[in-house]
Amino acid sequence: MANRLSALDKNVFTIKDLKEAGSKKLPKMYSEYFNEGAMDLITLHDNEEAYNRYKIRPRILVNVSKVDM
Repeated sequence: MANRLSALDKNVFTIKDLKEAGSKKLPKMYSEYFNEGAMDLITLHDNEEAYNRYKIRPRILVNVSKVDM
């Protein structure tokens, strides 16, 4: 699969970045379908809404006076 993105692509941080990178690799017909959805955009909207419900919470150091390695 020569058109696949590198698993370690350092420029992809967000879904928007992923869409842009994918659009450069895919033929126009496919990238439009994936980026715009099919006809009424309901599924695309639902998927983006579901994704946006997730929040990334960074780990916070708590009581590091005793380090257990």
